Amino acid sequence: LVEKYQPDLIGTQEGAPDQIEFFTSNMSFASLGECAGECKWNERNSIFYKPERWEVLENTTFALSDPPGVYRSSRDR
Repeated sequence: LVEKYQPDLIGTQEGAPDQIEFFTSNMSFASLGECAGECKWNERNSIFYKPERWEVLENTTFALSDPPGVYRSSRDR
């Protein structure tokens, strides 16, 4: 689908390292995103973009959790 539609932006949830490597190495995407929490399984929530079409003006990562900004599941409490 990526090759067919040629998107400029792709968002992932809990992407594995091999998936991230595929998009950045084989598909010429750059990426933004950090590991969620302790990164136990090296999963990242990433945004992939075509750097020839987009310029990053600002980049930050935050957690939608209780308490806000803490990387952990509310289920863990």
